[in-house]
Amino acid sequence: MRLFVLRHGKACQGSPDELRELKQRGRDDLQRVLKSRLAELKTVTQLQSSALVRAEQTAALAANVMAFEGEVGENMHLT
Repeated sequence: MRLFVLRHGKACQGSPDELRELKQRGRDDLQRVLKSRLAELKTVTQLQSSALVRAEQTAALAANVMAFEGEVGENMHLT
């Protein structure tokens, strides 16, 4: 098994922490990183995310860039 860990991109300031969203810069940075690693990411068989809004946005963006057809799972141990 290979594990690829992706940290969320830059997020807006605010409170509560779990509701902070990605900034546009964070989205742009993520897309750049994901596209540069696309060959490696083609072997991904599952995506897991914490319940933080910015982490869910990151996972959704990753799934889109990767054309991932599976479900993005929520994992409470990743928060």
